[in-house]
Amino acid sequence: MLARSSKLHKGLLKKSLPFTIFLVGMITTAVVISNQIKNQQELVRQHTNTAAKQTRIRLEEFMESHLSCLDVMAKRWVQHPNFSRDRFLQFAELYYENYSGFQAINWVNPEGIICWVYPEEPNRRAIGMDIHEHPNLKCRAAFINVEKTQSFGLTPCMDLFQGEKGFAADWPLIHNGKLQGYLNGVFRIRSLIDICLAKGVFDDFCLNIYEADQLIYQRKGENDDAKCKKWFAVETIRFRDKKWRLELKPKAKLYSAVTLASNLPLFLFGLVASISVGFLIFCLIRRGDQYRFTFEKSMLAEESLIESEKRYRTMIENANDMIWTLDTQGNLTFFNQQAEVVSGHNMKEWKGKSFVPLIYPDDLEIVNDVFEKTLTGKSQHYMVRIVTKDGPILTLSVNTAPIFEKGEVIGTVSFGRDITARIQAEKELEKSFNKMKKITEDVVKAMAVVVEMKDPYTAGHQRRVAMLACAIAKEMGLSEKQIKGIHIAALLHDIGKILTPHEILNKPGKLTEKEMEDIQKHPQIGSNILSSIEFDWPIADIVLQHHERINKSGYPQNLSASDIMLDAKIVAVADVVEAMCSARPYRPAYSIQIALDEISKNSGILYDPEVANICITIFTEKHFSFN
Repeated sequence: MLARSSKLHKGLLKKSLPFTIFLVGMITTAVVISNQIKNQQELVRQHTNTAAKQTRIRLEEFMESHLSCLDVMAKRWVQHPNFSRDRFLQFAELYYENYSGFQAINWVNPEGIICWVYPEEPNRRAIGMDIHEHPNLKCRAAFINVEKTQSFGLTPCMDLFQGEKGFAADWPLIHNGKLQGYLNGVFRIRSLIDICLAKGVFDDFCLNIYEADQLIYQRKGENDDAKCKKWFAVETIRFRDKKWRLELKPKAKLYSAVTLASNLPLFLFGLVASISVGFLIFCLIRRGDQYRFTFEKSMLAEESLIESEKRYRTMIENANDMIWTLDTQGNLTFFNQQAEVVSGHNMKEWKGKSFVPLIYPDDLEIVNDVFEKTLTGKSQHYMVRIVTKDGPILTLSVNTAPIFEKGEVIGTVSFGRDITARIQAEKELEKSFNKMKKITEDVVKAMAVVVEMKDPYTAGHQRRVAMLACAIAKEMGLSEKQIKGIHIAALLHDIGKILTPHEILNKPGKLTEKEMEDIQKHPQIGSNILSSIEFDWPIADIVLQHHERINKSGYPQNLSASDIMLDAKIVAVADVVEAMCSARPYRPAYSIQIALDEISKNSGILYDPEVANICITIFTEKHFSFN
């Protein structure tokens, strides 16, 4: 009764093991995805903090460089007693043209009146202004402080005449102890920051800059404050006696990538892997039961042989490979029982005889070369075929080493293993790989047929596009591997239409704007379908780009010529030619000549000129035909 209960318990464990493996796999996948999301969130935070620090450093260095240039102008100004307007305008023009971001460079007389400005337009209204009567009280106070201390000073941020935010810097000009006036530089904050910062900052982040509580610069973008609040980065920008507060927030495209949906491929991989491993365990259990039954049956037959094998057990357990020794003349001095079993020859018959008759004739030169090298004291590894006593040819993997006695080589010892079955298995594996490759090609063709069944007007379209695309690629001298990828991409380039409504695909009249938008989604849909399949080529990218045009008029990404793959350019031209030569619900088929005229007319405009020229050539000179 207990034995029966134990057997039943083991049976239940076996049945539940595959499901347990599946659960463990899914739990592991959930943990991995959770850690992945946390790592992605941490990367966004680090990216935001790093970008904020880099932005602060760039702005501090940029502001300091502009102020330093006016420091130099002020010093050079007082080094010469010529304080004429022409000399001022020469200096001002030099610095204004070479350092972007200035609103104006002004000369202020000792009484605080702006006398000279550069450029005069649009700053003419500032001429004659008394800075003591500036509408901004803080600016007045800053200038008065410069007058009192006779030292450099910066004004707070203020509204300029043109409506922008800006600030001014004042330098007293003193020559031989006498005040000659003031150098006044007015800076546009937005221009300075836009020039200073890299485009990547504006692409990925929203940027706000404050002086005290006043917002002096803002670069807006789509942003969800609730989601990105925890990734908010703040830095303090310091230059001279100014202090600005910088706030940087990631845009929606950064934090939207840190979601469960973005990790869907990983989840699908975990699901498939868990199911596969569970099924594999189930199959192994079934196979194990079969083997156990066979093993138990064979054990009964082997028990009668145990007594006769006791004398040889030690040798068999410690020497599963063939072992033999040769003297320096190449004569056999010993080989073990395993060697006898594999070769079929008897040790007594071959002791003292040359090994040459045992070697397959075509391999004799290799064996002699290895034997000579081993006698020089070097170990060797090689593969050799031997002739067994019963006739079959076996392949051995052999390691040979010299035998030393008193420092001299007196022979060789070799260890050989029969790898005939392994080589045969490798050949079978290669055969299976080629078969799997053929199955993959058949699946691709089947997917193409599914699309054509959706739209009967384009039956054979993808196959003919593939024919023409491969002909163009071959004429361009592309590799066989790349041509194969183009062939698969062309066969599947319209797979995204499987989700396009049937009534749109077969509409006889002109499509509405909404229907055209639906049609133009099929490259993206096709790319999404194919992106989860591990091809040896970028099939998903080619399908995504096959409606792009080199003048950025294509869809869905409006790519330029340099961003479109050559493979996609080839498929695009082949697609246009074949589509024009085939009938559609809304028009009859055009002739090949009209299609080629379209390609020629728009070569270098819509289509890659090299691809277009080769397409025309294979029709006109190579006599290509869709038939």
